[in-house]
Amino acid sequence: MKIDIHAHEFPENYLREIHRMVERGEFPEVAETLTPWRIDDHLALMEREGVDMQVLSLAAARYVEDRPQARALARMVNEAFADAAAKHPGKFVAFACVPLPSWTTGSRSWSTPWGHWGCGGSSWGRTSRASP
Repeated sequence: MKIDIHAHEFPENYLREIHRMVERGEFPEVAETLTPWRIDDHLALMEREGVDMQVLSLAAARYVEDRPQARALARMVNEAFADAAAKHPGKFVAFACVPLPSWTTGSRSWSTPWGHWGCGGSSWGRTSRASP
């Protein structure tokens, strides 16, 4: 079985919100053009390349200071990846997007990606504007 563990994707609703945040000055400019994930195109690419399964994760997760916004962005990603895994069993698993800085707001927020969405790992934001 060929498993690709480096499948970074951007769900469409996540990108729309990031673009709105950039326009409002709430998120740094994105240097490259980011394209939304199209699951049908992705499945065709996997078939063409002989990839049996992919581990989905968000590329370049960033630290978002606004806690509700950080949780909302993480939820968009986690729901999109969980939906793909549910609709295509055996093709996708996901690393949960952890909403920094708010993962410490309670055990419920920390356990949600695994209990609710069935994620098998996590992807942590590692870039910050002001603090680590």
